[in-house]
Amino acid sequence: MTDKKSDSSPGRSTDLRRENPVDYNARGVEPAKRAFGAAGPPRSRASGVAVTGQILAGMALGAGVGFGIDWLTGLVPLLTIIGMCAGLGFSLYAIYLEMR
Repeated sequence: MTDKKSDSSPGRSTDLRRENPVDYNARGVEPAKRAFGAAGPPRSRASGVAVTGQILAGMALGAGVGFGIDWLTGLVPLLTIIGMCAGLGFSLYAIYLEMR
């Protein structure tokens, strides 16, 4: 009986399961991590829109609070800018906590 080999590369088997036997379930690797690596499956576009909305809402809320305090105290541009930066910082921290 003759052994048939692949035409593309002589001496190599085309069945990769025999060359590299890996049992993912024995190591506890989830199917999504098996297919996409350690990061898991790619996130949808909706999660990007949610992150963008959270950043913009945080900046708007911080700017609004800063503008309200500026209006009461008469320091118009100062606390608006500080409030917007604080809102950006808080929203980025909230996103970090959510993604962790």
